[in-house]
Amino acid sequence: MLFLFRRRNAPVFFTLFLAFFLSEIAYSQPRNTDFGNITKADFDELASLPDTSAEAVYLFRNGRTTFIYRNSEILLQNYYHVRLFIRKKSASDRATVSVPLLYGQNGLREAVQQLNGTTYNLVNGQVVKDKLAKDAVFTDKASNDYQIRKFTLPNVREGSILEYNYVKETPFRLRHNPETWHFQTDVPVWWSEYVFEQPEYFFYKTVMRGYLPLEVNERNSISINLGGGLVSVGTGYRFVVKNAPAFSNEPFITTPKDYLSGFDFELASYRLPNMAVENMTLDWESMDRTLLENDAFGKQLNRAGILKEAAALAKAQPDTMQRLVMVYDYIRKNIKWNKESALVSAGSRKVFEKREGDAADINLMLVALLRETGFDADPVILSTRSHGKINQFYGLLRQFNYVIAHIRLPSGQTLLLDATDPFLKPGMLPEACLNGVGRLIRPKGSTFISLDPAERDMLYSSTALTLEADGALKGTFKETRSGYQALQTRHELAENGQEAFTKTNAASRSGWQTSGLQISGLDKIDEPVIIAQQVEFTDACQAAGDRLYLKPMLTEGFATNPLRAPERLFPVDFGKCLERRFFAQITLPEGYQVEQLPKATLLTLPDNGGRFQYQISQVGRTLTVSSLFSLRKPFYTTEEYASLRQMYDLVIARHAEQIVLKKETLASGK
Repeated sequence: MLFLFRRRNAPVFFTLFLAFFLSEIAYSQPRNTDFGNITKADFDELASLPDTSAEAVYLFRNGRTTFIYRNSEILLQNYYHVRLFIRKKSASDRATVSVPLLYGQNGLREAVQQLNGTTYNLVNGQVVKDKLAKDAVFTDKASNDYQIRKFTLPNVREGSILEYNYVKETPFRLRHNPETWHFQTDVPVWWSEYVFEQPEYFFYKTVMRGYLPLEVNERNSISINLGGGLVSVGTGYRFVVKNAPAFSNEPFITTPKDYLSGFDFELASYRLPNMAVENMTLDWESMDRTLLENDAFGKQLNRAGILKEAAALAKAQPDTMQRLVMVYDYIRKNIKWNKESALVSAGSRKVFEKREGDAADINLMLVALLRETGFDADPVILSTRSHGKINQFYGLLRQFNYVIAHIRLPSGQTLLLDATDPFLKPGMLPEACLNGVGRLIRPKGSTFISLDPAERDMLYSSTALTLEADGALKGTFKETRSGYQALQTRHELAENGQEAFTKTNAASRSGWQTSGLQISGLDKIDEPVIIAQQVEFTDACQAAGDRLYLKPMLTEGFATNPLRAPERLFPVDFGKCLERRFFAQITLPEGYQVEQLPKATLLTLPDNGGRFQYQISQVGRTLTVSSLFSLRKPFYTTEEYASLRQMYDLVIARHAEQIVLKKETLASGK
């Protein structure tokens, strides 16, 4: 039987270091991985390595998972063996290692066995060993379900090699799956090897994550001694990644676990001797059916009794879209979102009485009211960006953590709706939900659907300015914010108020002096937000002798490239398309002429993936500045990364160019 539990998002913070590039190391398989076999030659080899930014390097990280049968209990035995080279003092805290241990009911718990640890230092040409002391091993209680086994290796300094190994035993009844094996960490790993020994009684699905190639990928038939006289023919897997760079938390990703290279094993079924087959994972059709039959999900869709009054009012509307908006607004205005994601509901009556709920509470109620009003509506389950990507090959309910609504209008048009946000217009999803695909759950014909955004992130800035001979620029400045840019603005104003918004707006732009700020369009979520104000720029033009040096992009130019890494092993995921337009008309002072205008620029990315257009023209005393930067795809592959990064570089270079204005001189005697 599959039980559904309400699932919550919890913030996770990552401190990740700069990438350690593959070209900086060339390391083959470790010469000897026997514990304690560290010699002066190992230190000599490390001393000859080129300097890098990494504070530490894993010489190897080896793991092996197998099964044993002991005291009528099946256990997963997870062996870990690690060597870590401490390059810098800042890495000294890595001498403390934490091992989480899961506790369950009926005395089931994970345990650490056979723990060993040693610190090696080279002193006067000799290898000195300091072993892990018993009093350096301790246990902390993290929660009712977890304890943390910690140990601290002694005498750690710059140049130390740390080595430790242990066995973590897990009762099969407590946890069926081995923990994810990560080939990458926040520092480089020269050799990462994982072995999985699967007895014939178990069938696991293997899922590889990340973008690093495997140095070794082996699968062989083996004999596994489970103990207690039980011997199994099984399958042995061996995976190796060599010279894994440190994982860098680059911008424009979903969550690091989608990009960190590693392996997951998911138990699909098992058959113990003299027992029937036990299926653990579902196919998609079975999962869909389980959801629809569940009281906290599918049965909520037909419980709109408390909403009949609202449904009657909506039905009285003759126009389909007016009826849809009335239903949508009713849920948004009457049920406050508690900022939590979930997959199943506490129940419509309970939520309605409390007037507050999570994403599942609100959007399952929305589907129910839409159906009661005569619409063809169904729920869509998805995974938010911080929760990770969906793997469509495996019907795993735990991949999902959020619910939205799907509606098919009589015209055939389909819309995705989320009533958690009072500023979302119909058809627009929160940025957190822009994560590839979701699964439309229907009694017949459930399927995966695209979550590509229906709106873009658009900012159009326009200004009319007069340039004085002393370099002062004065005039009007207007921003038109549309799509996700408008959504963000509405949230900022709702949370902080207009006074704080005005201060933040001015403070974010160097040299601004503003007055008379006016905001329009806030009360109509299907229209742009327009911000108009009087401005004076003190930094956009500098006077020097008989010349003025004008920054034609004022404060609106791109100054830094958000794509920092020269190379990137994984895609760029913006979530949405982006457009930035800037238009300025600048009236020049009497008696000044332009020495030279920058050349016009036009760059387009392959496959119509983006566009940069920049042009400055002059008619009389008026300069016209026009800049367009457009990213027309929410997702760019690793093959497209170089072109995308180069476009950013070009934009920055063009936006940084100045226009030199020279004061005219009168001819002698005139």
